[in-house]
Amino acid sequence: CAKTASISNPNIKYVNAVLEGIYREEKGLKPKEGTGSGGEKAGLPQAKRRSAYARKGQADPIARTQRYYELLHERAREEALRRREKIEKEIPEIHLIEEKLSESFSRLVSASGFAGSERENRIKRQKDEIARLEAEQRRLLKKAGYAEDYLETPYSCKKCKDTGFLDDGSRCSCFNERMKEAEEYYRNE
Repeated sequence: CAKTASISNPNIKYVNAVLEGIYREEKGLKPKEGTGSGGEKAGLPQAKRRSAYARKGQADPIARTQRYYELLHERAREEALRRREKIEKEIPEIHLIEEKLSESFSRLVSASGFAGSERENRIKRQKDEIARLEAEQRRLLKKAGYAEDYLETPYSCKKCKDTGFLDDGSRCSCFNERMKEAEEYYRNE
């Protein structure tokens, strides 16, 4: 869906909330209570509200805010990639740890196919290995003078990861602040 296409790893509850909002809008249904999906404002369905903004020559503030979130999300991912490339040049061991982490995560997923105690043992071994590798990665970063979380994506909001929505599909508490930022950003653009 176009609303989630620019988000490389949208969380499933966010995608479901977006799809449900689109479905409800197309069917002319009211938005689900508490989702903050932008549904009705002043008694107008979202599609009519958008056209009301268009008639006034204004952008829909909800749509504008979602575009702004997409921009923030993409910037954070680009910064994470830039940081990763920098660190891999400065600390080559990090790349090896990343490869081992990827292999361990794959083995962890594969372990779920086993039954009983064999499954539990394999899962525990992989979780222990992942914890060991992550600790080694943090140690190397700290030793080189970086924060332990330097390779994590630097989202503006850790709760919603710059999507505007939480895991349960509800609107994040940062939404109103981002709406103000979006208004300012697009005014100055």
